[in-house]
Amino acid sequence: MKATTCAALVLSALSALSTAFAEDPTSYLRSSSTQRDLQVELPNHFCWVPFFGCERDNCETVTPLAAGEFNLTKYTEKSWFIQKQQVNPYQSEDQLNCVVATYNERDDGFIQVQNSGTIGGVDGPRQNSDSDSFFSDLCAQQVDGGSLQVAPCLFQVAFSAVAGPYWVLALGEDGDEYTWAIVSGGQPTEVKETVDGRTFCTTKQGNSFLDTNGSGLWLFTKEQVADDQTIAAMEDKLTEMGIFTGDLLPVEQESCTYPDSTKY
Repeated sequence: MKATTCAALVLSALSALSTAFAEDPTSYLRSSSTQRDLQVELPNHFCWVPFFGCERDNCETVTPLAAGEFNLTKYTEKSWFIQKQQVNPYQSEDQLNCVVATYNERDDGFIQVQNSGTIGGVDGPRQNSDSDSFFSDLCAQQVDGGSLQVAPCLFQVAFSAVAGPYWVLALGEDGDEYTWAIVSGGQPTEVKETVDGRTFCTTKQGNSFLDTNGSGLWLFTKEQVADDQTIAAMEDKLTEMGIFTGDLLPVEQESCTYPDSTKY
């Protein structure tokens, strides 16, 4: 993309943003459609900028589950144990132990996010997302169906402006309960390999806080330790979508203890 074209797209998006913000800043920034309405296609080095959606033309497009395929209350009623995931700007490989995600719906339309794991092994020091600093206190908000967005809770007024995508791409069910979930930090943009003419991509891993939005790929289960068949089924599902699975690392869940907030 030529620099002049890119600059024009940036100015166009910023112009739309400033006009809507000036008319009603509070309602505009709280709107769940804001982020989607202002997405434009830009080179990948602009992907960290809020409102700009970046895609590689040769990566297959993936979409979160539609409204009729996703029930938020069912999704949040119990904690999720992470079986495999990619590293990301806030989780290095030595932090992939006893990782559990707990979500609680709030009365104000937000979801309280509590992520927890241990460092260096199952007996290592525990790290929680709801401690240490204001930026660690995380909230989520449903956009539509399995499309959610996540950001520090202190940004609630301007949530859509700073939040990163959290997409539930697929779910397993047993009766009235979800049993597994595949979660992506948005559209995969990183080309990893081409097999028989088909390109496989994944989300970025990143190396700074600017890379947080758009990073991450996780395999969730309601069971603390999932069997090999369940994990294989999730990886097969990712392959069907054109998502590369080679960067997924196992998360140790055997012999773990979890926070009191964990819901079984």
